[in-house]
Amino acid sequence: MLRLMLTLPCLALATLTATAQSPRVAVIDFEQVNEGYAKSKARFAELKTDEEKIKAELTKEFEGYKQLIEQARLLQKQFNDVASNPAIREAKLKEAQELFAKAQTESRRLQEVKKEKETAYQKKYGAATAEVLGDIQAAATAYAAEKGIDIIFDKSGKTRNAAALVQFADAPLDVTADLVARLNQRAAAAPATAPAP
Repeated sequence: MLRLMLTLPCLALATLTATAQSPRVAVIDFEQVNEGYAKSKARFAELKTDEEKIKAELTKEFEGYKQLIEQARLLQKQFNDVASNPAIREAKLKEAQELFAKAQTESRRLQEVKKEKETAYQKKYGAATAEVLGDIQAAATAYAAEKGIDIIFDKSGKTRNAAALVQFADAPLDVTADLVARLNQRAAAAPATAPAP
C-alpha cells in the first residue's frame, strides 16, 4: 500500500512535468524602440523646442535685471566719488539703493517666472513620457498575446549594480524591430492628435 501511495505522486509529478511548458521569452531594446518610434521622436522634438524657447525667454528677462544692477552700480560708483557735492552724493546713494531694491524685487519675480516655466515644462514632459510609454506597453502586450510570448525583457535595462539586466539573448528572441514597426504602423493609422499643452 505504501509503495502504491509513493508511486501515484511520482506519476502525477511526471505527468505535470511532461505537460508543463517552458515560458516563451522575448527581448527588446527599449532605447532602440523609443528612438525608432516616430511619435516618440516627434513628442521629444517638441519638448526640445519648448525648452529652447523657455531658455530664450528667461535670458531676455534676465537682461532687464542685469541692466538694473549695472545702473545701481554706476550710481554707487558716483556716490563713492569724494569730489562730488554732498547733496549730489546723497541723491546718488538714495537712487542706487532704490535701484538695488527694485533689482531684488525683479530677482524674486524672475525666480517665480523660472519656477512656473520649469513646472509647466516638467508637466508636459511627464505627459509625453507617459503617453509614449503607454503606447509601447500596449504594443508589447498585444504583440506578446499575438505571438504567444509569456515574458518580454528589456535588454537595455540595468540592475541596481549597473550590470546588464539580460546578459545574453539569442538573436531570434529579439523582437525590437517588430515592435518598432508595429508602433509606427499604429501611429500612422491613428488620427493626428495635438500633444498635450
